[in-house]
Amino acid sequence: MSRKKKRGYVTESEKRILKALTKGAKWLYELYPKKGEKERGKYPVGSNKTALQGLKHLNKLGLIELKKELSELRGRKRKFYGLTFKGLVYLVKQNLIDKKEASIIREKNNIEIPAIPMFHSLVVDMEKNYPEIFYGFFGEGVLDLETVTNELLASITTLIGFITFLTLPKVNPQHFKRYIRGKDIVLSDGTVLEDYETAIKLFYAFGKPMFPKWLQESLEQALKGE
Repeated sequence: MSRKKKRGYVTESEKRILKALTKGAKWLYELYPKKGEKERGKYPVGSNKTALQGLKHLNKLGLIELKKELSELRGRKRKFYGLTFKGLVYLVKQNLIDKKEASIIREKNNIEIPAIPMFHSLVVDMEKNYPEIFYGFFGEGVLDLETVTNELLASITTLIGFITFLTLPKVNPQHFKRYIRGKDIVLSDGTVLEDYETAIKLFYAFGKPMFPKWLQESLEQALKGE
């Protein structure tokens, strides 16, 4: 299948580059074997050209980003590329890494979770403590490599963080109570948020309207278990 036939298509070589970047940011020279090198299998791709094309395409798709540049002699620079959150989610969806592993990789590589600012800490907590539930909600159709912008990804991730949060009473009701009590969320009437029903009402009143309509509909289906 060529890229012309399907926009956003990621080749097998590019998938191997993504997997290699789970161990940390790398520059072009670290992705392919050099002339005369015997251990060619330790590299994700076989040539400079494939590595260069792969980095350019993955960067264009938003699956990787430039992490740092180091100056060399003669004015050249080493450009180190690493995974974005979008790239991390892509690897999970392709079953190239498991959901628990994704959270560990994100922390080790300092990959920022895109989220609506006022809900960022909640989303980070859900990803860290319940990665299997959190990453499990990134189903088919959620991550369109061509159309999902950074702004839209922040809304999607925040929504998934909320859905994960709202599943806690079923998964671990005692943890849910301890979690919201530990946050000391005080409502306008002076009471402390400590029960599921109030959390639902609070979210519907203040959180839900912040999402696009189609994301609101996805939330309704998730809460109904559809």
